[in-house]
Amino acid sequence: MRFGLLGPVTVLLDAEDAPVRVEQRMPEILLSALLLNAGKPVPTAKLTAALWGYDPPPSAASSLYNHVARLRRLLGAEGAGRIRNASVGYVIDVGPDELDATEFATLCTKATRLREAGSWASASETYAAALSLWRGEPVEGVSGLDEWEAHIQELREMRLQALDARIDCDLRLGRHKQTIAELQALALEHPLHEPFHQQLMLALYRSGRQTDALNAYQKLRQSLSRELGIDPSPPVQRVHEAILGGEVQGDSVEVVIPAEVVIPAVAPTQVPALVPAENRYARQTFAAKLARVLVRIAFWLFVMVTLFFASVAIYMPFDHDPADGVSIGVVIFFWCFVLGACVLPTFLLGRRVYRYRKAITHRLSS
Repeated sequence: MRFGLLGPVTVLLDAEDAPVRVEQRMPEILLSALLLNAGKPVPTAKLTAALWGYDPPPSAASSLYNHVARLRRLLGAEGAGRIRNASVGYVIDVGPDELDATEFATLCTKATRLREAGSWASASETYAAALSLWRGEPVEGVSGLDEWEAHIQELREMRLQALDARIDCDLRLGRHKQTIAELQALALEHPLHEPFHQQLMLALYRSGRQTDALNAYQKLRQSLSRELGIDPSPPVQRVHEAILGGEVQGDSVEVVIPAEVVIPAVAPTQVPALVPAENRYARQTFAAKLARVLVRIAFWLFVMVTLFFASVAIYMPFDHDPADGVSIGVVIFFWCFVLGACVLPTFLLGRRVYRYRKAITHRLSS
């Protein structure tokens, strides 16, 4: 007998039969909750909350007993004996090789040991075998499992880590072009998951597609800035720097980047800029924000000055004698000076930011 959680909840009653789904909603929720805690008692209160929420009917206890009995009948003679009463609720007995989630974790542990030993090919195959157990989202289509959402999210995270590790092994084996399509799909599916973008950059660059690799970095940077207001992590920025400093050997398009990415050492005369990339981008962002703030201040100052002059034009008599107070020319000169002192530096700073961003864009695309 075999149970499946890594996708729609399924049960394999016989090795010769195909896995089947538990079509009835209540038994399916019960089976999912029990399998997520395989071998551990699940309290009756949690099962009741999964079936009816936190406002169960008065007959919830007897109804729960009836649903458990129905689930036992659906599992057949062999499966019925696996569900037993515990002191606080119910528990299901499942062997280590009878639940796909447990088998997935076992294979991942084995693959991790192979990866740490440097057996990249064997580790990649083992990770691939573990990932092949996934058929969709964990407990797909089953509602009412809020109590176990942390465990479900843990399964999702384990899958992402296994994908990351398997692709890392493939890249170390030189399978750069073979992984590009998969990494592009993963980068679109997980736009904020930096490891996939980092691996995509390496795969593209090692395949001779430098422009695409740099574009992949820019897309990640824009997504992180727009969604979270942060820059890429230092490891991703170091990969970006390594790509910018990479070399093409002869007439081929093979790019040299070491397995452990480091910034290549070059002579001082070859350094394109003395400021690290993250500092340059931080300065650029700060200058752009400062320019926007100053432009807004100058705009509203211009509006106030315009309103002031309009009021002067309306209320100042034509026979105004400068001896009666401050000359209107002095007032106009003072406000024009203030306005020029705000607008001129803002204009010059804006031009400088524009030229700097244009130079950076040209450098990244070259």
